[in-house]
Amino acid sequence: MYCFRLLVLVARKHEAMIPLEKEMSALRGHVIMTIHTDSELDCALMCLNTRACFSFNYKTNKQLCQLNHANKFTSPGDFIWDLDSTYYELVFT
Repeated sequence: MYCFRLLVLVARKHEAMIPLEKEMSALRGHVIMTIHTDSELDCALMCLNTRACFSFNYKTNKQLCQLNHANKFTSPGDFIWDLDSTYYELVFT
């Protein structure tokens, strides 16, 4: 049995901000890259510099950055409570 997943790429504007923060939450199932970073700021910069990134989860205790190719508005059913994560998303100007 084969499972295929369709990835839809959306054009992203160059100007973006990351103002939205939701503690104890994460977006699951949309991670395109996982990296260890020293801070949430480093994670935000990675997301801003990754064309397919629209949001990220930051796990403070593990200093783990998860870049997502979706956000809570495009995938509301995948937005979950996660006591170890803080969720951020890009807002385009």
